[in-house]
Amino acid sequence: LCSRGVEIGIVSDSNSLFIAQVLRAHGVRVPAPMASARAAAMKGEPEDTAKEPGAESAVVARVATNVAWVAPGNADAESGVPRIRLRPHDPRPVGCPRCPSNLCKGRALHAILGTKAGVGEAAPASPTPSRVVYVGDGSNDLCPTKCLRDCDVVLARRGFRLAKELAA
Repeated sequence: LCSRGVEIGIVSDSNSLFIAQVLRAHGVRVPAPMASARAAAMKGEPEDTAKEPGAESAVVARVATNVAWVAPGNADAESGVPRIRLRPHDPRPVGCPRCPSNLCKGRALHAILGTKAGVGEAAPASPTPSRVVYVGDGSNDLCPTKCLRDCDVVLARRGFRLAKELAA
């Protein structure tokens, strides 16, 4: 998709470590703001994304997710496995009735699109992007689908909550 000029954004209630690992495994560069958010959470230096494997390949434009990092010197006492720390995407509860308190996917989608609207409101018409294709499966993906325009498309994973809620 990136080679065809399609801009990709990720909105996930997962975390930045998981998403970065998946992107790197597929030769996709981690967006610089994602590395900067990790550094801010750790109060450290940002990763040098230009030197990562796949740096010359495709890049995801923006990622909205919970920031995660491995806490140095803070391993589990029994297993010795380093502990992962998380900072929610939204530090204050978002107040969206459809989303978990740490991330309103509708607001995050508006942020990626560069549009402004309230929770569950359709995105205003804009010259770019000409079409949004939203892929989701969970019940927390219903909110961003309510933000889409008539020209946009939802790809809901069959047999999962989003498909069932959209069908209802």
